[in-house]
Amino acid sequence: MVKTDIRNYLRIRPIEEGIVIDHLRPGTGLFILNLLNYEGLRVTPGLNYDTSKEIDGELLYDGKKDIMFIEGGELTSDHIGAISIVSPLAVINHIKESKVINKIASKDRIAEYATGEEYSGKLGVLEVPNSLGNILLCANPKCTTNKEGGDRCFEVIQKPTESLDLVVGCGYCEKEFYGDVIRFYTGQRLSDVGKTRYYLK
Repeated sequence: MVKTDIRNYLRIRPIEEGIVIDHLRPGTGLFILNLLNYEGLRVTPGLNYDTSKEIDGELLYDGKKDIMFIEGGELTSDHIGAISIVSPLAVINHIKESKVINKIASKDRIAEYATGEEYSGKLGVLEVPNSLGNILLCANPKCTTNKEGGDRCFEVIQKPTESLDLVVGCGYCEKEFYGDVIRFYTGQRLSDVGKTRYYLK
């Protein structure tokens, strides 16, 4: 009897059309997936995969990464903004007819792709936008958006750097929040959401 190598069935197959979010910080993949809310679409998560990618001569995330394959999906500006906060070194690939037609990545990575010969599609910079919408919850329990619901909007007052926290201001109650006080929305009420687990400076 010939043995079948089960690893051949566990490998993730390339998708023909959709989104591949690569080089996510390990441990953030499922959190990102919950933020994106891709109910009804075929999604394949890859968690804690090995990576040989280097940043400034060091292995990215100690040689580990998460990766998400979403068939037929699209990303909103809010989705991209959330990814830029949670995993700023991620690379978002838009796939059409089994080819990457658009890459969104950090400025350093974009420069790398722009000078390379392997990729000739469109390029976009992954960065925190000037405003965010329903991807966040206001951390003020007395805010109208928490009591009565409705769409939410937040001004990004300060973008995060290695030394500075992300600061956002609610468009309704005008309260400002920073660091791990910022709450992402994954379908819960404010009272059910703890401190932001995946906030990065």
